Amino acid sequence: MRRSRQKGRTHKVAPAEAPVKEGSSARLFMQHGIDINTNLGEGFGSYRIEGEADILPFVTSANIACGAHAGDPVLMEEALEMVRYYGLSLGAHIGYPDLAGFGRR
Repeated sequence: MRRSRQKGRTHKVAPAEAPVKEGSSARLFMQHGIDINTNLGEGFGSYRIEGEADILPFVTSANIACGAHAGDPVLMEEALEMVRYYGLSLGAHIGYPDLAGFGRR
């Protein structure tokens, strides 16, 4: 018996959909299936990556640094807010403990 026809499973609930801004890059993904991705939130304290938001109108998804990645919690939260604002798909860029600002100074 197929899983969808098991007792108690009468219908599927559609996932919630975020509104997509007209002309956004998310439309490119929905029409052509191309995911253009970027990583965000990797700065640390005074080692900010300037202009990080400038690329967001041109991507369809973003991974935010998390775990013990090189980013700090404040910059990760700011990156999350930017992803929400642009209506992008969200992913996690998980990392191991790193030297403060390693490779980003």
